[in-house]
Amino acid sequence: MVRYYIASSGISVFGLLKAVALFMLAAIVPGVIYGVFCAAMPFPYFTLIVLLLLGVFWANLSTIVFRLAVVRTRFYRLILVLWGSMVLWYVSWVAYIAYVSPNLAFERALWETQTWNPLYVYDLMHTINTQGAWSVGRTTPVGTELAVVWLIEFLVMCVLPFFLVYRRPVEPFSEETGRWYRRYDLRKDFDVIYPSAATEEALSQNPVEFLDKLGYGRANRHMQVILYFLEEENRQYLSLSVVSKGQSRPYILHHLLEISTRQALEIRQHFEYKRIILPL
Repeated sequence: MVRYYIASSGISVFGLLKAVALFMLAAIVPGVIYGVFCAAMPFPYFTLIVLLLLGVFWANLSTIVFRLAVVRTRFYRLILVLWGSMVLWYVSWVAYIAYVSPNLAFERALWETQTWNPLYVYDLMHTINTQGAWSVGRTTPVGTELAVVWLIEFLVMCVLPFFLVYRRPVEPFSEETGRWYRRYDLRKDFDVIYPSAATEEALSQNPVEFLDKLGYGRANRHMQVILYFLEEENRQYLSLSVVSKGQSRPYILHHLLEISTRQALEIRQHFEYKRIILPL
């Protein structure tokens, strides 16, 4: 019988609080850097590029937080990455306000309690909105125009990491040992197959024999095989996906198909592989 990994649908209160706290801490450095960049950069066109890079960075940083806090399911990951993105947005505004503060040096203004007060931040945002924050040529966006720009910035900061985390496949976690499975990518670029019930059955019965019969794929389109292995567990997992030139993410054929520890050891003996320390 073919089985696939099913992630636990729950999360402990401690794990949830840990994730919330880690996101708050993780938002400080990138939030401050982005806020200062927006305040100091005279060319607003570059801000969009930096914003997109920040979104990708934040999605990858979120993956580290999820592993540290043991957040296994996509549902809680999406909620937490939204929370983290809003914290990141708020920290960037605090840094922006501290940088443009006329009364105090940036380092002192940043650590003033008042600077972090939401009411104070809102009042300053309203003032900046009426006066303008930057100009494009002879035009200085104010009022609704500037508010729309800020809204787009907020949406990009939240939606881009949300989308990237949503696309990221779930990885197996051992409930018995409290550890994440280790990831091993087989070094052979396999010929592409098509998913079917027969493929599932052959993989689950004798994965080494099935994979050994496959030839090499093309340089611009081949199949990647990933083994998730943990010595203390009796269940190991295989993932097969198609890697194509021009695609940002592999197309998953079979994800976390269950195999035995004996079969996993045979795969490691038969094929060369590389250990992926931190899958991003």
